[in-house]
Amino acid sequence: MMNYNKIVFLIFLSLISVQLKAQNNSDHLEPVSGIFGDYDFAFEYHSKIRKVLLKELPDSPDLRFITLPSFTPEYVLDLHYDKKNSEINLIFRICESKIWYNKNWEKIKVKEYKKKLDKEQYDLIMPLFQNALMKTRYSEEETIGFDGTDYYFIVFDNGIKAGKVWTPNENSKMGRLVEIGNELIKFTRNKVKFDKGLIEKIERLNKELN
Repeated sequence: MMNYNKIVFLIFLSLISVQLKAQNNSDHLEPVSGIFGDYDFAFEYHSKIRKVLLKELPDSPDLRFITLPSFTPEYVLDLHYDKKNSEINLIFRICESKIWYNKNWEKIKVKEYKKKLDKEQYDLIMPLFQNALMKTRYSEEETIGFDGTDYYFIVFDNGIKAGKVWTPNENSKMGRLVEIGNELIKFTRNKVKFDKGLIEKIERLNKELN
């Protein structure tokens, strides 16, 4: 009879296998399911995200980067170009506690940070995410894991374009896209500068996606 330790070990190996399979297939985004393609639990959860995390954000930001981790609070980064007032802003919002499986989700508070961008920075960022979304396609392999992080990218460009990736390998194209998104979050929170290093990362990945 198979002992307990061996069972645990086999389960552990299966979890690693599922995660590696997802990570090895992360050079493109996958399409985001609409309301008719969502599981019931996902629809309920995503509705709560909209009501709490996305509340009072612009209806159609130029770019939206949503991060839904398994065990830590959800957060979002918006890029919004207000042409009427000639103002470009990055807006970062993070929940103070996790929405997922939270009975008091309606009472969760959200912290917000805001940072102005210039037109040159905007013109550098937008093509990268537009190109990534233009390469969105379905995967030939399963990309769901038991834990990890879902990353959603949305561009409002002649209609809504949306794609997602689950826990990409950090050296893959989508892993580097996530890294750039997180660098922009750090910039919004005044933790890093929009320096030559970040510019080179954006330009290099954008060139590879073209």
